[in-house]
Amino acid sequence: MPWRWLVSLCPGFPSAFAPTITRLANYCSAMVCCMVALQSALAVASEEAAAEATKLQAMRSELEELSQADDQASTVSRLVAMDVELTNDLSPDVADVREQILCQLAETEDTGAIQYVRSIFERSPEFQDEAAHALALYAAQFPRDLQDWRFLTRSLNVVQGDQAVAVMEALLRYRQRATNSRWLRRLVLLGRSLPEEQQQVAVALLGHWSGVAVSDPAAHKNAGLDFYEQWFAEQYPQEPPASLPDDAESLKWTVSKLEEELASREFTEEEIERGRAVYAAAKCADCHVKGEVGKNLGPDLSNIGARRARREVIEATVWPSLEIHEDYPVVNVVTDAGKVYTGLMSAGPEPDSLQIVDNQGKPILIKRAEVDEFQPSPVSNMPAKLLEPLTKEDVIALFAFTMTPENPNRLFHSPDQ
Repeated sequence: MPWRWLVSLCPGFPSAFAPTITRLANYCSAMVCCMVALQSALAVASEEAAAEATKLQAMRSELEELSQADDQASTVSRLVAMDVELTNDLSPDVADVREQILCQLAETEDTGAIQYVRSIFERSPEFQDEAAHALALYAAQFPRDLQDWRFLTRSLNVVQGDQAVAVMEALLRYRQRATNSRWLRRLVLLGRSLPEEQQQVAVALLGHWSGVAVSDPAAHKNAGLDFYEQWFAEQYPQEPPASLPDDAESLKWTVSKLEEELASREFTEEEIERGRAVYAAAKCADCHVKGEVGKNLGPDLSNIGARRARREVIEATVWPSLEIHEDYPVVNVVTDAGKVYTGLMSAGPEPDSLQIVDNQGKPILIKRAEVDEFQPSPVSNMPAKLLEPLTKEDVIALFAFTMTPENPNRLFHSPDQ
């Protein structure tokens, strides 16, 4: 033991300190072991990252060669195989390579290749923007398939930047119009997110879909989007305004902060299981079913991860009133006594009653004879700032549980789902 050696050198050294010195020596030994293990783990991670970078660079070089190949069948087969190899990796570098693969598949104009790109859009929410870009390249040349139109319209929730421009240019090639207020509003919001030099394509598509031309496009630089934002407010006065909520930096959890934390994270089994408890503690279960957890008062979240990208779920959580589900409208019920009850409305237990569930999940029974007026509300029944009390670990666990589908093989064809 180390302390015996010390006592032999220093006969006056108190033996009472021996146990403490032994514990200290053991602690130091354990710390050294931990440091060695950490260095080893970092070295392995560094080697894996280097190997991944080398693989992706090799793929980029191969994609260059495949773009010049003459044998289309072999090219399509190899492109699909390359994409499958990258399926479970959410890193930004992999997303860039997958986008290039999917775009090259679309450019082959091969029927099987296009079907594969469509399947990625439908089955892989985290890569819907890359798949939408590829479909936009194909649809710009062949704007005939209504399924592609629906996918491209649906992608307005996830595409950004150049991807968004390509999608909107493709949608302009279709005669079909999305007249639902939801998509008109989303188009205004998407246009606002683009640089000024790219906004005109959003204005053109808004004109095509609405059938209303900008009254004075020369008024000022944002005249087109300003015009349609005002037009939307007049045309749909009961809808939320066509403007993004403020992503206040004073909040602990904003859309941008959550995206940075969650965008490419691969969730562990431990995080998913912990998220089940957080889901209940954060009051999500008071209104939403997720598998066998929760109440069926609001939208069912059992397979939200199979049909929505993380950005969409993040936005819906931080900005609950950004887009209110049409099957769960929020209503203001005004009684003849002047009281106002706000929430989700359903039939009551008696024929002469109705039920309002407020934003705390509390049911309120009202006699139908006492109702003076029903008013639609542009404010979601889901309370804002629900994430603010949560720690980083809790937030990660909550999204891990929420985004893990209960039935990942179920397909969702409708852009309204």
